[in-house]
Amino acid sequence: MAIKSCDRQLTIGESAEATVNPKIKYVESGLLVSVGEQYSFSARGKWKDCHKICDAEGWSDGLIRIFMRFNRIPYQPYFLLCGVVGRDDRHAFPIGVQKEWTVPANLVGEPSGCLYLFANDIPFMYFNNYELDESQGGPLLVVITRIK
Repeated sequence: MAIKSCDRQLTIGESAEATVNPKIKYVESGLLVSVGEQYSFSARGKWKDCHKICDAEGWSDGLIRIFMRFNRIPYQPYFLLCGVVGRDDRHAFPIGVQKEWTVPANLVGEPSGCLYLFANDIPFMYFNNYELDESQGGPLLVVITRIK
């Protein structure tokens, strides 16, 4: 079941699933995370950047790589699945298809915050991002499990 608001804290061993629409700059995971907690992320499915279909590892081929410095996480691939606590991209982190992550202590002075997910892209280019249906290999789904 997909989660829709930031009002849930997972217990150790518990999981939640989120569908990530790449057109939305901050997709709510529905999870409230706290400093020191550890999570694993596992993504499956595909999404589309203008004409390029890819998975959560994103893409970076061709001459367009020179513009990756303008991505929300600079020099990381376009459409790499990423996360952030709160809406401060200075604290954004790459996820990709599989990742373990510990909530850092630098949460803008807050002990906890809402976990958001997003497709790494140039901030003004979200207009050409597309969710895919099952017949096209989508949507992009992320299972988030608290491991500590």
